Amino acid sequence: MKIEDLNPLVESYINGRFQLETEKKLSNLLYEFDTNKILKKEIYRLQRIKQNEESHKINWKTLLIVELQNKNELQYALQWAATVKDALLDPETADLYLLIIFDDKIIDISVDECYSIESSEKYCRKYIKRPGQSPIDLLDRTFLSILEDAEESGDGLDPISTAMAVTEAKYSWFTEDEQKKWRSALLSNMSGNELLENLFPEIKN
Repeated sequence: MKIEDLNPLVESYINGRFQLETEKKLSNLLYEFDTNKILKKEIYRLQRIKQNEESHKINWKTLLIVELQNKNELQYALQWAATVKDALLDPETADLYLLIIFDDKIIDISVDECYSIESSEKYCRKYIKRPGQSPIDLLDRTFLSILEDAEESGDGLDPISTAMAVTEAKYSWFTEDEQKKWRSALLSNMSGNELLENLFPEIKN
């Protein structure tokens, strides 16, 4: 997997749902924090597009992408992420992500090694390309993934419907109309705060 192949997919995934930071001053500074000079890397500063003008302020997310040339660069990538996190201000430190890709013909990493890297959230949330994994499958595991309505597509595996059925069985207020409202909200591009405002308007400040 090459970073040149991944970048167009990232831009396709964010289209209409996220906006890129137009001011590159901070991104340019963050590039300089890579003192080990990783050859291929990319930074995306993203913000969810607001659904309405009354929405709360939405924080910027920072996505670091590195293409490893050898296993030693794995430690370099982690060091870069740690330095970037120190430079960000709260609450943006909680929205830092590291995406690690490599060419299977150059680097041999086992699935267990990938799990081990991803299981640690030290510095940031990490996503590493697993052996044989396609770029699309990799992005679908990240916060960039697009939640689809399995009910409309005819896919029998519909976790939203399953969760709603369980909730309906426990709570009488979760009527059919209420379920439609929730499904529409969950499948939208709303941020967490916007979902809260939409589903629970009575607690809006």
